[in-house]
Amino acid sequence: MDIQRAYTTAVLLLDADQRLGIQPLFEQLASAFSNLRGQPQNPHLQSQVVEVRDRLTNALADLDQKLTPAQNLQIRELLGDDSWLFSHGVSDQIQDEMQRNAMAPAVIAQNVEGLRTKRAEVLQELTSLKRSFLKFHLAEADLAPGDAEISFLIPRALFDNRLDELAEEFDEINGIIGAFSEVVTGIRAGVEVRRISTSNPLLLVHVDPKTIVEIGKTITWLIATITGILKLRKLLQESEKELGTTELKEIFEKKIEERVDEAVKRRADEIQKLYPPNDESRGRELHIELEVAQKKLLFKIERGLNVEVRATLPTAEGGKDTEVYAEIREISHQIAFPEIDGPPVLKLPPH
Repeated sequence: MDIQRAYTTAVLLLDADQRLGIQPLFEQLASAFSNLRGQPQNPHLQSQVVEVRDRLTNALADLDQKLTPAQNLQIRELLGDDSWLFSHGVSDQIQDEMQRNAMAPAVIAQNVEGLRTKRAEVLQELTSLKRSFLKFHLAEADLAPGDAEISFLIPRALFDNRLDELAEEFDEINGIIGAFSEVVTGIRAGVEVRRISTSNPLLLVHVDPKTIVEIGKTITWLIATITGILKLRKLLQESEKELGTTELKEIFEKKIEERVDEAVKRRADEIQKLYPPNDESRGRELHIELEVAQKKLLFKIERGLNVEVRATLPTAEGGKDTEVYAEIREISHQIAFPEIDGPPVLKLPPH
């Protein structure tokens, strides 16, 4: 994770926690259990515990709903083992504690107080991190109203730590964006690089919002394709284990090729409808480009490429189309990459 993502993730969690009042609800729940510990048979105190617990559960569920899969991944990267304190998992644990120790409110009170304390510590660390970023001028402005961007997190497996191969990855991403951009907008505009960070290189770029929409839709389409391929591979592995033969491998590889060809053609057909019909020859060329671009994305996704789309709604005075930015935000919640277990099966298509 680059330092800017660390900052924006910290700010995201702090703002969401404050807006939803999650930590104050932890404080209230810990206090309610502390009161119940002294009077375990008091129906008013029992009801108070349940009421605060339900409010906390709803607030955590609201947080889960607002976070995108990419943001959840960034939270896990930033907080590690403490990330579950900002998910519905913590409310599930409290519920389990109440069921297992229904007759021992003192035990529940102690465990809830431990969760409250730990969470308060994490929030304090995030606050300190935010202050340090601001103090040393490391924080960059996040998206302005009516802004959109797309980022590509490139795993080292794709370029084997070689500069020439990394440059080729950048060139391929540029070509992929260019193909989508020309179909959607009618021109192949240059791609504005907003930020590049290291470790696993993160390339964050700005392109036309409508192009981001179509790339985002395609990513969700390709993720569904990858998920289907992984299911087929699991069936193959189970069949080979059961039958003790590798004869099914040829059938599997042929089926995968057919599924990929069908998926990328169908999606290219959909995108092609956006291209002006006044240049059929160029349209056919772009259709081929879109198919190759999708196969390259499939190859890269299976090897760990991560793509994120983000947007903020424009202000009423901005004069921009709110719908396209809202669509990007909706797509951002749909892009959830599967865990790839086992060696890749897809081959890089020809250039």
